[in-house]
Amino acid sequence: MKKNIFKLNISLLSDYDAFLNANPDNWNIVSYLNLKYDTNAALAFSKFFFPDFVEKKGCVILDFLFDKNIFKDWFNSYKGDISRVEYMCNMYELKDYFHINDNSDDDTVYWERLFALGRVMQRAWQINLKLLYPDRKFKVVLVDDREMDMYYITFFSISSKTNRAIK
Repeated sequence: MKKNIFKLNISLLSDYDAFLNANPDNWNIVSYLNLKYDTNAALAFSKFFFPDFVEKKGCVILDFLFDKNIFKDWFNSYKGDISRVEYMCNMYELKDYFHINDNSDDDTVYWERLFALGRVMQRAWQINLKLLYPDRKFKVVLVDDREMDMYYITFFSISSKTNRAIK
């Protein structure tokens, strides 16, 4: 029996089935990765799933999103409410990650890929935050607003003071 943290729908990968049909006895996900990527890409992806975090005024923020002026504005706007500041400062539109190289002609397949990527990132960030901040609780959320053509990921701290849901 296979066990995993996240089940990937392999059919979402472009060309995977074509290569599998051509190589039915020796094709797998590692073969696909070897064909499509190199160690540079693999190392870069490690930071995608295991990002750096910075701490400012009690807030945990993704390093690649941290901007001192934006942080200051949200911190002041929310009067130091750590959960709300984190929610806004960590918000990232998932389609912005790969919009330059997306090769999908089918919007349905594109969104399915994006949703799958979001679920993987959500799980990876949950694990990261739990390991790096064992004394704190975080919620990693995916927000799907197709009417606005948005699908983003964010996270925020949950504390006894956080009595209302952040939306």
